[in-house]
Amino acid sequence: MKISAGLPTGVSAALFDSARRRRRLEARLSGLLEERGFAEVLLPILDYFEPYRPLLTGRRLEQLYRFVDSWARNSSAATRPKRTSGC
Repeated sequence: MKISAGLPTGVSAALFDSARRRRRLEARLSGLLEERGFAEVLLPILDYFEPYRPLLTGRRLEQLYRFVDSWARNSSAATRPKRTSGC
């Protein structure tokens, strides 16, 4: 079944069998890592923009989704860069 939905450039959806395979792979890898003593860390999707400003230039800066906080002046949030250690 082909489903057509307007998604932003660079965004894709994992549907049906693809989603199922992805979850199985994630579960298998998570299990292997836990067996070896690793623990999962979940980071928020949104973060304050300012700490990343000096690290991001050009295209990477343009690729962020930014949100202005209407309650706090001069404050904005952004989607966390995919690899925060290598911005």
